[in-house]
Amino acid sequence: MGIMYQSPPHTFGSHLISVVQDDITKLHVDAIVDSTNRSMGGANGTLSGIIHRAAGPRLKRDLGTRKTLEYGDAIVTPGYNLPANAIVHTAIPHSSMGTHVLSNCYANSLRELVAFGYHTIAFPCMGTGNQGFDRHMAANTAMSSVKNFLEQNDRPGHVHKVIFCTHSTEEYNIYKNLLPQYFCGYHTTD
Repeated sequence: MGIMYQSPPHTFGSHLISVVQDDITKLHVDAIVDSTNRSMGGANGTLSGIIHRAAGPRLKRDLGTRKTLEYGDAIVTPGYNLPANAIVHTAIPHSSMGTHVLSNCYANSLRELVAFGYHTIAFPCMGTGNQGFDRHMAANTAMSSVKNFLEQNDRPGHVHKVIFCTHSTEEYNIYKNLLPQYFCGYHTTD
């Protein structure tokens, strides 16, 4: 199955920003983000669990050798069986911890992407499952966090493309409608 929906990409400086409704484990990007818990266990019934199953058993072995993450921190592993080269794992906070920690998840994921020399990344809708963030609040946090990072780190050879990969049509519409609000004054590329 291919991409269900895709917004026209917006340019933001030298970066492309887009929204898709698709299975994040099928995207051909440098890195996808695994919104996980502190132990990075890939619990069944979660997006993290889906990513772990798609990546294969080597991911579980690799993560078994790693320390527990603090909320908002991020680490990189190979993508193993995924079409993505790498997986950025970030520990998502509960909504009671506030959006500033969720914002750190985005910033630290992008820092890891750059540190490993990668240029394209796909983020899922982070924090809206068991962590309890309102979908609109989480989407606003995603957009503002990515925009702030790109504004502060706009160097050639860094982040080329950011994809917000949604699961549901409702999430897709939320992100698609927010995209021009955060990247106002920038045009879409058709």
